[in-house]
Amino acid sequence: MKSKIYAVIMALMTLIAVTALSSCEADTEYDKLDRDGYTVSVKFDSDGGTIKGSNSTVIDVFNPDNYTADADGNINISLLKPDDPSRDKNNRLTITKPDHYIAGWYTTRTPIDENDLSKGYTYSGRWDFEKDTLTLDKDGEYTSSENQLVLYAAWVPYFTFEIYAPDENGELTLIESKKALSLDIPVWEDGAATVKMGDISKRRGYTFEAAYLDEAMTVPVTDDAISGVVDDETGTLQQDTIRLYTKWLEGDHYRIYSADQLNKNATYNGIYHIMSDLDFENESWNFYGTGFSGQIHGNGHKISNISIETTYAMPSNGLFSSINGEAIIKDITFENITHKINVGITKTDDSFGLFAGKCNEGAVLQNVEISGELLFGQNCSNLESYSGYYIGIFASSGTPDGIDISDITYGVYADDGYEEPAISFIEEDDGLLSLVFN
Repeated sequence: MKSKIYAVIMALMTLIAVTALSSCEADTEYDKLDRDGYTVSVKFDSDGGTIKGSNSTVIDVFNPDNYTADADGNINISLLKPDDPSRDKNNRLTITKPDHYIAGWYTTRTPIDENDLSKGYTYSGRWDFEKDTLTLDKDGEYTSSENQLVLYAAWVPYFTFEIYAPDENGELTLIESKKALSLDIPVWEDGAATVKMGDISKRRGYTFEAAYLDEAMTVPVTDDAISGVVDDETGTLQQDTIRLYTKWLEGDHYRIYSADQLNKNATYNGIYHIMSDLDFENESWNFYGTGFSGQIHGNGHKISNISIETTYAMPSNGLFSSINGEAIIKDITFENITHKINVGITKTDDSFGLFAGKCNEGAVLQNVEISGELLFGQNCSNLESYSGYYIGIFASSGTPDGIDISDITYGVYADDGYEEPAISFIEEDDGLLSLVFN
């Protein structure tokens, strides 16, 4: 198929018509097209849209001699949308209208209100560019100035999305509203530590859980994106406002698949869902020195090969400095954990342990297993001059119910150039240790 394409500004078309009436001798653009055999024209009316910066009309023209007639003597001309990517770059036009998109091209448009055209139109005869063709008598007489077909762009305003969520009293309240062609729903991507929020904004202190189509939150949104409904037959909206009802989890939730992910998202109050075993052999441990008030849901996995060293005593010292009363740690194994203590000075009430310096009342540790070593270095010999510090095999504040410390060993170690300190230990019934200096 060979065709020519013209983007004609409406004011120019009026000028052409006037010129043609006032001077029969002057050639118009249409006269030139007809002389070249391009007598069949198809008009694309942008219907209020903008084509390359102007309110314009696109006209495609065709030469019937370039087509082979069928058995009935007709030619069938396939059409391309003005913005079709298969057009060459010189004939591909961008058509826009702010906050609208084209629902389709139609052969007929009808005003919604004959007396008020600002109310828009309804449309009929939606053109299927893959199947429909312009069928004409090959031997018919045509002129390019008389369009054989006019197609109208049916513009549909962007949908309004209203996002609702329960407030602190459980009442659904509007938290966000936006106009868009479609809305990407938040989703947990495979292997991702955080939820990808799509087109819904984050809420401080909350993590997105699910979206629903009904206020009772019984019909979940299962697609990755959602949009309104357009009636293809009429090119109009069936639904212009889409309400989504969302559930949010309190706190910042993370799905952890690697040691690196846990380190990058380490916070004192994060909520961590461990999705696989985590090996810290070549990784640091970024919770050291931090009191933990968050949650770890291990899902039966293990965290292994963590090594920390305390050379300067803080009030609480361990894998976590302290487990605070709000913390929840469940269904997790800590394996081959090493805490080296090599401090020579402490303050009153400084505390040490393999897992934590202190485990405070209210903390929930359920189905937690731990194995490893609690080791004391040369500088600890200086602690002979101090009192008032506390050491626990698991935690100095005592071992929570259900924690087995039998797989935790303790002893001394020597750095290069130093001998092992002359320290022995007294183990109390509640898992506390006392250092004895020989």
